[in-house]
Amino acid sequence: MYRDAGNFKNFGEAYFENPHDLSLESLTEKIKSNLLDDLFFDAYAVGLPELFFEDYDDELDHDWHEFDRLEQVVENNIEDDLQSISDFIEQLEAKRLT
Repeated sequence: MYRDAGNFKNFGEAYFENPHDLSLESLTEKIKSNLLDDLFFDAYAVGLPELFFEDYDDELDHDWHEFDRLEQVVENNIEDDLQSISDFIEQLEAKRLT
């Protein structure tokens, strides 16, 4: 999710493979441990689409996105070539905001 300076929100989602069948609880803990204040990350730095609004004001708005939650989904129409959640967590660790 992206929240601008006016508190307007833009939501997004990303899909990952979980080839090691790790629990949602352990994955959530690993993700949050690599976020600023257990919440913020730079979407661009970790390869996720940025959710900025068209009227982005670089004097007021920021680049930080917010982590909301993980969900397990089983759908037939999701891309076949997905990044693994473990690789994504490694990217978060490497690009952690400070």
